[in-house]
Amino acid sequence: MGTELTDMKEKIAQLELKVVKREEELTELRNMKREMEEMKRQIKVLQELARPVGEIANTSDQNRRQDNNRDQLNKTRQHGDHFVDRHRTDLIQCVTAVDSVLDKLLKKKVIDHEIYNNIKVKKTRQDQMRELLAHGNIRCLKKGKDILYKTLREIDPFMVKALEEKESSDDSQ
Repeated sequence: MGTELTDMKEKIAQLELKVVKREEELTELRNMKREMEEMKRQIKVLQELARPVGEIANTSDQNRRQDNNRDQLNKTRQHGDHFVDRHRTDLIQCVTAVDSVLDKLLKKKVIDHEIYNNIKVKKTRQDQMRELLAHGNIRCLKKGKDILYKTLREIDPFMVKALEEKESSDDSQ
């Protein structure tokens, strides 16, 4: 009986050692998973940053001419600021069809599903617009601002016209 007890103690010790090794392996796998998730997040950020560059690079000459013509129309009187920048506060307060704007920007790949969902969870349309205007493709890239401006003209042309007229009347004073 003594040898059986000794054998059982050895087996228990071996099993405990295996458990410790498995726990260490599990911890290592969890760390690897966290690292992979961080890498995926970084890849998404890089893809988000690279997407507009690819879109610009793939623009045909005709589209470039159209963009240049549109840019000439959108040139401002305030040191090259964009309509979206000049009217940020008004856009936050006045845009009521935020869902429609988001849908069009998603379709045009200015934002992705993750950004779309992050904006949609905001409680008020003003907070949604703030979040949208803070997004990198719109905050930093003229192309993103141009697409937002065009989208706003399509969805709420009266609001855009009112802001442009307000701007014209402010300049004439």
